[in-house]
Amino acid sequence: LRLSAALGADKVVISWPKTTADALLEQTSALGPPAGWSIAPDAVLVEPDRVSVTRTNPLANAFFRVRGVW
Repeated sequence: LRLSAALGADKVVISWPKTTADALLEQTSALGPPAGWSIAPDAVLVEPDRVSVTRTNPLANAFFRVRGVW
């Protein structure tokens, strides 16, 4: 699964294909053991072919992944 990120002046939009719409977007502030992944609290927008999350004023480092809920 490939995540896409588009950076604007005061926001970042993270998106992925809708084929995995039943997945969760997770975030962490650091990679490597132990990375403390948690569900991203942002609202999810479901479009015809993509799912996206818009984060405004991204001031801190953040890493994202999509994980299936199956």
